[in-house]
Amino acid sequence: MTSNEDIIIFPSVELMIYAPRKRNVVRHFHYNSRSYFNLPSRLFRLFARKPNSFVFLTEATKEKVHPSKNIYSTSILNPSRFPKILNSEYHNNTLISACRLEDQKDPMLMMEIALELKKRNFPFVYNIYGKGSLKGKMIEFKEKHNLDNVNFVEGITNLTPEYLSSDLFILTSKFEGLPLSAIEATSLSVPIIRREMSDPTSTFMIEGENGFIIPKRDPKLFADKIIETLSNKNYLVELKKSTYLTSKRFDESEIYNRWKIELEIMFNSY
Repeated sequence: MTSNEDIIIFPSVELMIYAPRKRNVVRHFHYNSRSYFNLPSRLFRLFARKPNSFVFLTEATKEKVHPSKNIYSTSILNPSRFPKILNSEYHNNTLISACRLEDQKDPMLMMEIALELKKRNFPFVYNIYGKGSLKGKMIEFKEKHNLDNVNFVEGITNLTPEYLSSDLFILTSKFEGLPLSAIEATSLSVPIIRREMSDPTSTFMIEGENGFIIPKRDPKLFADKIIETLSNKNYLVELKKSTYLTSKRFDESEIYNRWKIELEIMFNSY
């Protein structure tokens, strides 16, 4: 199905076990450095062929992985699938999260944040979009603590209207490569309050310009920053405007052009 001149891009080391030996192979590494060095990844690399090139999502991940000097490596950001929309309106303290409700995303932290906000009598609505194995546990937590202003929503493929009706995006993941949901939120002027997660943090977060980084897993610290941000409506409006401006890096056209340039470099180097 391929010729010697083709460049084949593989998204995972597992698939690279089946990579043709006489082809130019690119490993598109869309996780963070922790995933590169974990035991399963190390074992798969023993049996998989080595790539001719690496493409990482962030420069920080590339620097931490440090592939061989004999292998060309670069970093290319993920694009936002949504068009950029400037929307600085206030939406009555509406929070949003969108993700798989699985352990990596730590969705129970979302519930703990909601409970902390309730304890402080802070008015809010928290809309959580997604499904997964922890949803049942989250619903039990909601019912136990009477978190009536937390809503679970499934089956929506286009979240643009939901983002545009929100004030803050809450990201609780333990780790990410480069979270698409957060990138999409910034494209639609929604600032992010997120947990520190190593590699990608400095790449898409600019403290105070498109959101804030919480240094550890602590629902009280999340609640502190949510209340502080939403209690100053003028500041929130300006934060939404600056969030919109920072999202230019993730324009689909810019990412497309970057891929085109890098593939030309790879093609000419083989």
